[in-house]
Amino acid sequence: MAIPFGVRLLGIDANLPLLRHLSGRYSHLKRYWAANPSCSPEDVGPSPALGTRPDLVEWLWTHIQGRIPSSRRWVVLGTPVLANPDSEIVFAFAAGSNYALRLPARAREAAISAGAKRVMGTGSATVDLSVIGEEWVFGMGQSDAEEWWQRALEYSASTM
Repeated sequence: MAIPFGVRLLGIDANLPLLRHLSGRYSHLKRYWAANPSCSPEDVGPSPALGTRPDLVEWLWTHIQGRIPSSRRWVVLGTPVLANPDSEIVFAFAAGSNYALRLPARAREAAISAGAKRVMGTGSATVDLSVIGEEWVFGMGQSDAEEWWQRALEYSASTM
């Protein structure tokens, strides 16, 4: 019997730093997500239940996913993500008032040159993506180059 999509995602090495980060970020909701840490968006109800701004969920799951339809919308530890449907590696997530992309070096350098950041916020609200991994950058919304999303999907297929 094949392992259902999303169950394997929780044990993939490339996802573990992100999962540790999300687990700590939402520790106050651990009881809720312990029973269903990885699930379909249809299993959680409306997007405000996902701990991020609804417009970011819409951006991630409608705008970005609509341009790379081979990606998979998913929820991990209460966080909206996009995952590669074959490798189950997460390549984008939205949390709070930001979203991030996992990019290969060349695309990451281009994104940073265009203004993408790896650290956002101030004081105790600072989020530094280096705790998740060097390949993550914050998305820039309308300023994203669409090729970054495609590179993120392709990279998630090759980082197994």
